Amino acid sequence: RLFGISSAGGNNGYGHIFAYDVAAGTISKRLSFNVIQGANYNQEMFLYNNRFYLTGDNLVEYNPNTNIAVTKLSFKDLFDAKGNKSMVAYNNKIYTGIYVEKFTGIEGKLVEYDPAGNQAVVRGDFTAIGGTGLNGLTVFNNRIIGSSGKGANGKGMLFEFNPANNAFYAKFYFGNNMGEDPNPFLLEHAGRLYGQTIGGGHYNEGTIFYYEPDENAVYRKFDYGGGMYYPSGKLVYYQGELYGITTKGGYNNRGVIFSYDLATGTFKDRYHLPAAGSHPSYENGLILYNNKFYGTVRQEAGGILFELNPDKWQFKILHTFTAVTGTTPLSYPTVYNGKLYGTTSFGGSFNGGVLYEYDLSTSTYTVKVQMGDGFGTEPGAPLLVYNNKLIGTTNKGGNNNEGTLFEYYPANNGMIVRYHFSIGSGHGTRNALTLHNNKCYGMTAVDGPNNAVGSLFTYDPNTFAFANLHPFIPPANAQGLNSVTVFNNKLYGLTRMGGPLLDHGGNMFEYDLLNGQFKNLNDFTGENGRLPEGNEMLVLPALVAPGTPGTCKGIAPANINAANATEWIPFTDEEGKAVAEINANGNVLGNVRISLYTHDGETRKDEAGRFYLNRNLTITTQFTPATPVSVRIYVKKTEL
Repeated sequence: RLFGISSAGGNNGYGHIFAYDVAAGTISKRLSFNVIQGANYNQEMFLYNNRFYLTGDNLVEYNPNTNIAVTKLSFKDLFDAKGNKSMVAYNNKIYTGIYVEKFTGIEGKLVEYDPAGNQAVVRGDFTAIGGTGLNGLTVFNNRIIGSSGKGANGKGMLFEFNPANNAFYAKFYFGNNMGEDPNPFLLEHAGRLYGQTIGGGHYNEGTIFYYEPDENAVYRKFDYGGGMYYPSGKLVYYQGELYGITTKGGYNNRGVIFSYDLATGTFKDRYHLPAAGSHPSYENGLILYNNKFYGTVRQEAGGILFELNPDKWQFKILHTFTAVTGTTPLSYPTVYNGKLYGTTSFGGSFNGGVLYEYDLSTSTYTVKVQMGDGFGTEPGAPLLVYNNKLIGTTNKGGNNNEGTLFEYYPANNGMIVRYHFSIGSGHGTRNALTLHNNKCYGMTAVDGPNNAVGSLFTYDPNTFAFANLHPFIPPANAQGLNSVTVFNNKLYGLTRMGGPLLDHGGNMFEYDLLNGQFKNLNDFTGENGRLPEGNEMLVLPALVAPGTPGTCKGIAPANINAANATEWIPFTDEEGKAVAEINANGNVLGNVRISLYTHDGETRKDEAGRFYLNRNLTITTQFTPATPVSVRIYVKKTEL
């Protein structure tokens, strides 16, 4: 049976002890608290030698077999105190606490009770070691270890009592990042003692800590709260993981650089941005160059340009932005000729931002262009490298004060405006342009043709021609605040608004560059996220399908016809992991089926004694090809 306590009900509404019969599935009232004198109902009963013990003004013993409760002694009469509800047993003794509430606070003591002799004696005074009352107790390594309030730092403490010599002393004082106010419960696991605090730590929302007896030291294991949220900018793929940055959360609530392992699904916080020189903006993000990450974060008074080395996660500030060198960088830098180029939205001679250069070889920061009304002001998008020039956009300035599209030539420090945005064309370009087949593609977030709220556009850097491809018209789409991605001659992008949630949703779209058709692919409804902003979709290498060892497994078929006979057609398992790709090279193959077999024994050999792969693919086509067909087969690295 399971025994417990209710805090109300029973005779006269004082609560009662109840029992639950697990086999029968029935519950029964056992004994009401108006019969049990001097015991509190808001506690967990302590089981020792087939008796339950409760505390309050008295120490009460309850016999579940006879349903009788007996007062063993009175804490009030013996010590002029009340009993604490935490109890443990060791070496045929019960240990608990008593406390007195005084004007100056709670004063508590550790008490040892001998059930055989029905005697209680004080074994320690919490006040004498800087504590208050007892929080909780546990038995660990032949010691009684517990927690108390206050301590030297006023944030709580751990204490220890040695029954062998009756030594009682403070063990550890909480405070600072270790946490504050330990809760009553301690847990032994794998030779360590684990506990929690309800405050303190990096986020001031509590910690998990552990006591290491071999070192007689306490360590922080985990910080509650804070976390990381409001992800910013695009993701970067590096060595099988996705890396990104958040605008909030972390130790300083200034954002976190994180990674996500695609193979294991492991999410890690890699670096907590410092309190000075933050926050990241929605357009910020990371770039990878020479196995190092680079990025910017904005700040009300300036911002920073930084480098992060993933080798040992070393963070280095390359430049601190000022009113003179530009303030509020809203985008990641661009690499060109071994140098970093970027913009700030404000600061500089005209407070319209600057275009800067950072030479990694000499660690030199240089303002190259002062942004003003002629060039445009408030640039916020990353720069695009094309044909020895950098192409960028601004949000304000220009002929219509709605921003510009410009080209910068690093060789001669030349700058020229190629297009002036307007209400009719749409304006508000917040993200990088995308290059495909010698043309640039991007999105605006405000206004546009046909009463749009932003649009998809193209710019030809060779003819300098600008054209809108598709207006974002609510309620279907609105606000193109992301970069577009090219895949198989199609553009894929995200709008911040539109769909069923309108102002609170957003959607994913596809634009076919061959026929000019626009199609919505997915609406963001909250459960699958909402308000995509400041990022772009990535085309990533698929993980290799593991197959089922010792089993031949059929893969979903595909139809290769005249329309797709020159494209690479992917074949994946049910989780989207790669099995093979086929380019028919113009052959119409019809229905194509693939079977995957993975061997589960020793590596096999052919008749000549040569080892060969532990997977076999059988490809069956409806029509026989007239000319050679290209096939890519995907294998795991461990199979080679």
